[in-house]
Amino acid sequence: MSRLALALLSSIAAAVLLLAAATMEPTAGIGVIEAPVVPVEPPAAVPLPAVEAFAETLERPLFSRGRRGTAVRLVQQAGPRLSLAGIAINGGRRIALVEVEGIKDLVSLVEGGQVQGWTVAQVLPGRIRLTRGAEAFEADLRPVKAVRPPPR
Repeated sequence: MSRLALALLSSIAAAVLLLAAATMEPTAGIGVIEAPVVPVEPPAAVPLPAVEAFAETLERPLFSRGRRGTAVRLVQQAGPRLSLAGIAINGGRRIALVEVEGIKDLVSLVEGGQVQGWTVAQVLPGRIRLTRGAEAFEADLRPVKAVRPPPR
C-alpha cells in the first residue's frame, strides 16, 4: 500500500470518528446519580504536647548524621544586633548591606553612617568595622552555603 493511500485511509477514519463523536449524546450510556451534599466540619484542634516531651528528638535529630544533636549556646553580642548580608565596592564608594534586628528590609550603610548608636568606621571587603566611643565591633560577611546543581 502506498503512502498516499495510507494517508487517505487515515484521514477518512479520523473524519468518521469525529462525526460519530459530534452526533453522540454527552451522557449516552452513562447513568447519572444525584448524591446529597453533606457538609463536613473541620477536625477539632488537638493540643500539642509540651516541648519537654520532645527531649529525645532534640537530642537525636532525625536529619543529622549520626543522629547526634549539636550543642547550641546563645551568646550575648556586645555590638549592634545585625548581620552583614553583602558589600558593594565601586571605585571609592563602599556600601554595606546589613540585616538589623527589628527591621524587615536590608539597610544600606556607608562609612560614617550610623546604626543602633554605632558608627560605620570602615567598609572592607568581607567585613565592616563599627565604633561607639572607645568600643569597636566587626561584622564578617556571613558564609553562603554552596548549592550543588541537580544531577543530569
